[in-house]
Amino acid sequence: DNTLGFDKIVLEQRRAATAVELTEQLINDSGINIVQYAVNVMTKRLAREMDKSVLKGDKNAKQFEGILTSTVAEVVKEINFATAEDADVLDALLDVTLAVHPDLLDGAVFVVNRATFNRIAKIKDANGNYQLVKDVVNGKPAYKILGHQILIQDHMTGAGAGEISVAFVNFDAAYATMIKKGASMKRVNADTKNALAGTELLLLDIYADGKILNEEAIKFIKNPA
Repeated sequence: DNTLGFDKIVLEQRRAATAVELTEQLINDSGINIVQYAVNVMTKRLAREMDKSVLKGDKNAKQFEGILTSTVAEVVKEINFATAEDADVLDALLDVTLAVHPDLLDGAVFVVNRATFNRIAKIKDANGNYQLVKDVVNGKPAYKILGHQILIQDHMTGAGAGEISVAFVNFDAAYATMIKKGASMKRVNADTKNALAGTELLLLDIYADGKILNEEAIKFIKNPA
């Protein structure tokens, strides 16, 4: 049988939602458009939670499939960033880029938490020159090292023994996403509970899914156990 085989990725509908309850008195007395302010806060909150699910989600718990929870992506290096010498840290970052196929390098980024970024930012060469490069990406300030952008993600792991400290990922190649129904806002105030309490419920939800598409576009550095 010479038939080519292909892996199948099934994207489903998973609901992500956030809500906030406002009193009618607050809405009426506020000096700003408190409803629009709440919508903006909820939108950012929902985006953060979806980012977290992409990194740390558990598909068996009706979340996105998380990149950090992958059991097949390769751990290229184990190193303690807090105690390693600058040259060793830089070598580890170089090793993880060399582990990715050249076709997948364009667009690949380092994903780290704030503490790991601060350590990388202090790397110097033998002449005392910092290796971190300031750049502008999509009109916004950005940082690069070894030619690849560094993304600081609050939900990234990295502090504990055996935890992943750096994920080197080409998201376009590594991860598949689907939005079945875009984000929608519902204002609920006519039901009995809210009417009697004098409140209004704002509910923002979206139906989407995300799964790992290509593990070869994901490489890790982690702390020694």
